[in-house]
Parts: sequence; structure tokens; C-alpha cells
Amino acid sequence: MQPEFQKFYVDDERTFQLYEEIQKQKLPILLHCGAEISSQGEICVTPERVLKVMGKFPELKILGVHIGGFLMWEEVLEKLSGKNIYFDTSDSIKIMK
Repeated sequence: MQPEFQKFYVDDERTFQLYEEIQKQKLPILLHCGAEISSQGEICVTPERVLKVMGKFPELKILGVHIGGFLMWEEVLEKLSGKNIYFDTSDSIKIMK
């Protein structure tokens, strides 16, 4: 899912029925996380928003793209490190030092 392009917030209650079904089917969900190069305004998938979803759907298998939050590395480390979430490393290694 790419909430920035699909124009929704990851923790919007209107998405909960979808997450419930994905969790029920034991399927993983791939989420673009953090800023988008073309973003304008508020970020749709922040570590804090992901935590809200994880709290509501504890068995949901989330794969957080860009190490859980593109350009939000400190917040990811603080809020998502050690939690039940998988991280993808695309477009992150060259930026992190």
C-alpha cells in the first residue's frame, strides 16, 4: 500500500475493516512508510500512526518499507525498534550513516 499516492492515513478507521480481514487471513501487508519525495503536507504513514494500527491489530504482519519511515530514522528507532514489525531496506542504506 502506498498511502501517500492512494491518499489515506494508515490509521484512518475507514481502513480497519481491511486490516481486520488481512489479519484474519494471516496475510502480510506491505506499507510505504515515512516521507515521500513528492509529499506535500502531513505524512500519511509515520511510526506513531503505525503503532496505532499495531495496537488495534496485534497479529497483523506489517512490512514497513524504507526501514519503517523514510527520512524519519530517529522516530522509527524510538517508536518501532523491537516491535512486531518487519523492515524493508529499500531506498534507505545510501542515506543512513
